[in-house]
Amino acid sequence: MRGSFTIGFLVLAVLCIRSAAAELDDLFRWRGGQTAGSAIRMMITVLGYLFAALGALDLMSVPIGHFLVGGAIAGILIGIAAQQSLGNVFAGLVLLVARPFAVGNHIRVRSGALGGEFYGTVLAMSLTYISILTPEGILKVPNSSMLAAAVGPWRPTEAPPASGDNDDLTSASSRPASD
Repeated sequence: MRGSFTIGFLVLAVLCIRSAAAELDDLFRWRGGQTAGSAIRMMITVLGYLFAALGALDLMSVPIGHFLVGGAIAGILIGIAAQQSLGNVFAGLVLLVARPFAVGNHIRVRSGALGGEFYGTVLAMSLTYISILTPEGILKVPNSSMLAAAVGPWRPTEAPPASGDNDDLTSASSRPASD
């Protein structure tokens, strides 16, 4: 009796997980492109199967305490090792949900960590990088850097200022003071 109930639980869990993953895949493909949708589908599927397996083990009265402790320790170690990559993934999720810009938008980015200000057109958004076409070529900017930067619209008809043209303090200090 317990075995058939567990098998039924697993069948329904797999159907629910696959359905939820497919719906979220469609949503994220619509919002952020094919790459984002595929990554979300994989994450939801893996996490869902993990929880379904733990639920099935619990239904069969298998003690899962040791699994949970081992998983927690492994999760901490993986989290520390992949901190920067995970930061980019979570920043990518925030950018996909908040939508400060979209693929095809012309944007201006200001960030000291990225070397100042640059202009370009967003070519693609993924969970780890944003591809921007600039006059110098294609840049792949990490999502965590884009989330921390000041981003605004830019009209391509306006020529981006040349390096140093927008430094008002330098030009003001070189002018003679008027009394």
